[in-house]
Amino acid sequence: MWRFLTPDVSSLAGRALAQGGIFLLALLFLGGGGLSAWHLGGAPLWDAWRSRDWPPVTAIMEDVSLSHMGAQGVRVSVLYRYPWEGQTFWGRRYGLHVWTDNADAQRAAYADLLFRRRTRAWVNPRHPEEALLNRDIHGSVVLMALPALGAVALGGVLFWAAGVGAWRNVRVWRRRHRKPGGAGQNPGV
Repeated sequence: MWRFLTPDVSSLAGRALAQGGIFLLALLFLGGGGLSAWHLGGAPLWDAWRSRDWPPVTAIMEDVSLSHMGAQGVRVSVLYRYPWEGQTFWGRRYGLHVWTDNADAQRAAYADLLFRRRTRAWVNPRHPEEALLNRDIHGSVVLMALPALGAVALGGVLFWAAGVGAWRNVRVWRRRHRKPGGAGQNPGV
């Protein structure tokens, strides 16, 4: 049983199995790190860029609560309505950081919105059902994307190493399985 878990990497099959494991580990680092980097840094920065020209409107606060999200800290939950071109829309998005946010900023937002009846919301004029109440970028959250980018880089290195090893295995396999007498060469037609 332990022989299966610790393959003999001196054999071609053992090296291929080890390189397959490295390839899967590389995919895990690339996917997980890339997803984390996007949610922590990319998406908030992209939404800040997109919302820079959104017009402000007056929103009526319907509900404000603070929920505890376990490892992600706390999150302010809002429900508000706002007018846009004669229609009333409902919004639930507070800020740019959707995945995780600074817990102190969330508590301060809760305290600020708790007794407010009206506040300002920014509305996407192309899609008026999309709005948000706060366009602040929290640097502490965006900086957490740097270790995630490090995981992406590590995944890239592992992917490259698995590819180089696989290419080496292909060359070794071809060398071992050549037919004697120069098979594969044109005998001179």
